[in-house]
Amino acid sequence: MKAINEEMLLQVTEQAYYRYFDLNTSFHHVYLNLSDNTMLLDQLNILRQRLFDFGTKGEWIKKVQVLNYQEHLKLIELIEAGNAGMAHDFIRDVHCAVNW
Repeated sequence: MKAINEEMLLQVTEQAYYRYFDLNTSFHHVYLNLSDNTMLLDQLNILRQRLFDFGTKGEWIKKVQVLNYQEHLKLIELIEAGNAGMAHDFIRDVHCAVNW
């Protein structure tokens, strides 16, 4: 997960938007692939594609990508510390809550 996230930051600086999207998808699939709920996973993929496609049209995309990177670091930290409940809350309340 860390290697994927570090590569994502590099793509932000190089403005390689589609490579960033692929890496972000890979990052999320590390834990999403633990689920066998294919219908839910399909819907999440559709929503993520729509969100990121919409994002390419805005000037704010680099800020969102850096924020996304920072949130991934926090999530990795919580998982590595064994804080499953806090990781759950962080995903629900911060990472998957579009508040920007």
